[in-house]
Amino acid sequence: AQKKADATKLLYGGWSWGGYLTAWTIGHTNRYRAAVVGAGVNDVFVQYALSDINHGDASQWEYRGNPWLELDHFDRSNPIRFAKDMKTPTLILHGQSDSRVGFAASQELHRALLDMGVPVRFYAYPREPHNLTEPAHVAHRTRVWLDWYQTYLKPSASAAIP
Repeated sequence: AQKKADATKLLYGGWSWGGYLTAWTIGHTNRYRAAVVGAGVNDVFVQYALSDINHGDASQWEYRGNPWLELDHFDRSNPIRFAKDMKTPTLILHGQSDSRVGFAASQELHRALLDMGVPVRFYAYPREPHNLTEPAHVAHRTRVWLDWYQTYLKPSASAAIP
């Protein structure tokens, strides 16, 4: 509205916490032409149970409790609960040996987007932890991330924008 951004060229993406924010955002708006979810939390209940962090003191700070006692604190910020509203073409990237955000998080989001008919592509990086370390994988991630955005910036690309 203030002409600070071109509404026809909005893109969204991030890694880790940024991936979580991206997953949550695409369940709440269709204004972005494309999104990238890198090693993002998609189900905060699973994250609480299986991550090497996000439980105990971290959970008390982030969610004001634990999911078994304060269900609503976790549920309202849980991206997968809003999968039915996701329409943004999404690229998912994740290391298969990630102990911070389990690889299954991306598999779950991928399945949800497929079931919802959302354009989605998923790249899994073998041997990689939460932050990619192998040079070939880092280079691939950068290339496919940029290519994904370029694809959806083309005038003929179909995207879920208002």
